[in-house]
Amino acid sequence: MTSGLTSPGIWDRIGISVSGLCMVHCMLLPVVLVAVPLWSMAETLHDWLHPLFLVALLPISLMALVATASKPQAKSVRVLLGVGLLIIALASLFGHEAANPVVETAFTLLGSGLLVTGHWRNRQIGCVHKDAVPATGTYQPHLGC
Repeated sequence: MTSGLTSPGIWDRIGISVSGLCMVHCMLLPVVLVAVPLWSMAETLHDWLHPLFLVALLPISLMALVATASKPQAKSVRVLLGVGLLIIALASLFGHEAANPVVETAFTLLGSGLLVTGHWRNRQIGCVHKDAVPATGTYQPHLGC
């Protein structure tokens, strides 16, 4: 059994967490900005959080993408992770200049949703693949999934 950073699904669990945190940030920031209009640091904080999320999401999602290379049934996972990461990257790098905040938030939420879905699906595929009983092909869940 593997543990730590090499255990099956660790990058998917981390990816789901970081993508979910990104989604919470996108949904709560407008509420915070309305609730605290005098907070002058809000715009500066918002400007550096997107690149920070991108820096966190890139290696996590790329590690999960590399892990799917040996899973032929994971083509949809690769598409979800790749497209989600691309959307997040474009929104993070060009969202402030090219679009209004609503469009930027919508694209960030879309990309985060695709990443969460891709990581979740990748974990499901890994659990079923790892725990399938060869004779019957039935799924045998365990606590690690």
